[in-house]
Amino acid sequence: MRSSDRFLLILLAVVSYALAVLVILSHIVGVFHALDGIITFTLYDATLETICLALFVLIALTVGTSLFVIVSRSYRYRLVNRQDSIELSRDELGVSEITFDALRAIAEKKCRSFRYVSECSCDVDVIQGSTVMYVRLRTLPDTVLTDTSREVREVLSRTIAEQTGIKVSDIRVLVLPFRQHKK
Repeated sequence: MRSSDRFLLILLAVVSYALAVLVILSHIVGVFHALDGIITFTLYDATLETICLALFVLIALTVGTSLFVIVSRSYRYRLVNRQDSIELSRDELGVSEITFDALRAIAEKKCRSFRYVSECSCDVDVIQGSTVMYVRLRTLPDTVLTDTSREVREVLSRTIAEQTGIKVSDIRVLVLPFRQHKK
């Protein structure tokens, strides 16, 4: 998420909080008499008017809080503006890039070629200019996990380098529990 997008979302959240406070002040405290017809409205039933205003305040606070949550989680979960490609080469004719999805597909295909791997999924990230790959494996029973994870890391690193020229600086393997297939 770009800084300008974050700023605008935070600004919208602050505005929604300010509107909620403005409505509360004008209705309960009686401030802003000049804006009485604009900010508040008068119904024949005072209870219904209070319920409507309370509902507006609740919605404004919910929207503001939701915007703050979106901004705060965008860093952690990469909701938007995620760098989704890596440069392969650059020359006088232009630039070649590969998407994270293509790298994932290469890695997952290679992982599934291991005879002791029953399931595999991968994710790719670039952290401080270094390519990092996260691999989740489900192995067959009686597999030596240390040998398997080392071999997967070595083969994936070599395969990605041979096919793309990208040096994966860190491959992190997470071995998931064995899943028995029901008969």
